[in-house]
Amino acid sequence: EIYDLHQNLRSARVVGACSEARRVLPPKYALRRRLRVHARWLKPPPVPPLLRTYREISGLTPAGSPAPWLRQALSPGELERGAERVGSVGLVKGFVLLGIGARWETKRWPVAHFVALAEAIGRELGLEARYAASPEDPAAVEVLRILPAARRAELVAVPFREVMAVAAHARAIVSNDS
Repeated sequence: EIYDLHQNLRSARVVGACSEARRVLPPKYALRRRLRVHARWLKPPPVPPLLRTYREISGLTPAGSPAPWLRQALSPGELERGAERVGSVGLVKGFVLLGIGARWETKRWPVAHFVALAEAIGRELGLEARYAASPEDPAAVEVLRILPAARRAELVAVPFREVMAVAAHARAIVSNDS
């Protein structure tokens, strides 16, 4: 199954390349979204939050509480591996996961800004930081170049599901718009 959340020309081409897969089209509410922006005086009903769609796709109750639903979508083994990757100090002290990677260069915030943000979070909130990027993302290489050798373990350059296991333990997540 392919869940096409964008429902645009690009995603249609990707889905078309997978002829055997079943395409699932969650409601997009395109007209209602446009009315809320361009015709507010008509007072159209609000669009359901995207979180509801994500919860439904992961097999959780769409209208459930806004509790950390990501923890419910991962297996206990995945959560345990994520906790090991964070380490006991990060779990006790707390950490913020910074998603430094981005698919498109135009949506990429400079890595140096993420490093400065991590330092401010540590200084002002007392939380550690972890940097997440896919192993082949140029941002992973750049953060290793910027960070001192003693802090290079803060980079989590693993496949997406493993990053989600780490993210399930984070106090907050900050990422690019990808």
